[in-house]
Amino acid sequence: MNDRYNNFLKILKLSETMYECAQNGAWLDLGEAEAKRQALMTEFFDTSISESEVDWLEPGIQQVLRVDKLIVQISKNELHSITDNMQRLKKGKQGADAYQQNL
Repeated sequence: MNDRYNNFLKILKLSETMYECAQNGAWLDLGEAEAKRQALMTEFFDTSISESEVDWLEPGIQQVLRVDKLIVQISKNELHSITDNMQRLKKGKQGADAYQQNL
């Protein structure tokens, strides 16, 4: 295959890396991988797509979109968990404050 195909494989690999980072809660690493992937995607799509590339490019783009959806869902779940923890901390602080006032 050609360089463009290999460059797109790098995009796919970075997408998988991003997914692994999300699963492991490695949010900074995910951000770094996303920045690299974005740069590669911008460079890749600056050039017109040829008809011969459509056969391998379309399923690859679908894979990137599927992985991105999974990452978004993991991120939403993590945000929900953090929000719940913050609300519990706030209630705990309110309880501690009330206790201190009654001493």
